[in-house]
Amino acid sequence: MEKQLDVSMDIEPFWEKRSEFMELNSLGEVPVLTDLNGTVICHALPIFEYLEEAYPQRTPLSLKQKSEIRRLCVWGYGKLAMEVTWPLLMEKHLKRFYNTISDGAVLRTAKKQLPHFLESPPIQFRCSISQS
Repeated sequence: MEKQLDVSMDIEPFWEKRSEFMELNSLGEVPVLTDLNGTVICHALPIFEYLEEAYPQRTPLSLKQKSEIRRLCVWGYGKLAMEVTWPLLMEKHLKRFYNTISDGAVLRTAKKQLPHFLESPPIQFRCSISQS
């Protein structure tokens, strides 16, 4: 269900750790939502829950619908961690401490998976709610 809110979306190069962005979210992660009242909410699941409570619909989402949204949020972030984040972390950084050689095939596979996740707006955008 769409809430029909006017929003502006900005691409946030979160890897640059811009000071303006770090003031919004000290962890430097996306997605981030800034509401009209200045409230800043970070991460997809808290953003969903905030929007659901701050801007209720005439027909509220059922408990089953809310559970499905939460499941998809957790699944998406878990999938990103398993397919991209952890393999890159292990191969590029942790193996240095173990004095072992990185596996190029693992790095190539993780790199190949990354664009799929970055093309999703919730992963790479910062949103602000605007007045109509």
